[in-house]
Amino acid sequence: TVPRTASRRRKRIRLHTKAIESSEITSRDGLAVTTVPRTIADVAAAGLAEEFVIQAVHQAIDRGLVGPDELRTAREKYGGRAARIIAQALRDMDP
Repeated sequence: TVPRTASRRRKRIRLHTKAIESSEITSRDGLAVTTVPRTIADVAAAGLAEEFVIQAVHQAIDRGLVGPDELRTAREKYGGRAARIIAQALRDMDP
């Protein structure tokens, strides 16, 4: 997902545009990217297979990239399919 201002057409690349809050942007190796919770919500909303979104949630937590509380906040913020899948992934991790 990129800001709406970046909606230029490119061959064989499909851009998904949405309004992005500054708090949802971080830097990785000098490149501006969306935060882990925002990225997970975006791929879930875009229709990525549920099993892959759940795997992404588990790996992000296991690697220390995001905490369960951040994902709970994202679940409440984004709602819809993303919220349902994030909730399922978090339930799977509870002992």
